[in-house]
Amino acid sequence: MKTLSVTAEVNAPLSIVWQVVADVYNYHLYAPNITESVYVRGDGVNSVRKCSSKEGSWLEVCTNWSNLDSYSYKVLTEGDNYPYPFKALDATWKTVEISSGKVEINLTINISFKYKLMEFFVYPLMKRKYQSICDQLMVNWQRECHKKLTEAA
Repeated sequence: MKTLSVTAEVNAPLSIVWQVVADVYNYHLYAPNITESVYVRGDGVNSVRKCSSKEGSWLEVCTNWSNLDSYSYKVLTEGDNYPYPFKALDATWKTVEISSGKVEINLTINISFKYKLMEFFVYPLMKRKYQSICDQLMVNWQRECHKKLTEAA
């Protein structure tokens, strides 16, 4: 299993940051590699969303939901149409209030490859690419939080 982690700080109240980070059905507006993120069924834990990219689409199941704190999704990688070489992939998004008006956003992605050799040859290349994607996600969330903060003022 390989892990990719990204952290960013936002100068905004937790309520605004959570509103942006927890908008899971508009994830595609912030994540540059996702073209669509739509509701399939349910709310909170065990809810299902469908995500798409230029490579294909897949389903994700929510495995944790704790308001104003964190949520997690497990990607259903078993389908024949799943476009990536992962045996398992799960991600957790977490918000931590550092001080009044300052929040840290953490994203942790755990990945297992279908074939062990891919871990050695493909992961280093993918890590660079996905690090850049996750960094841009954080920048986009920061911008949206600042926009909402300005609108609220």
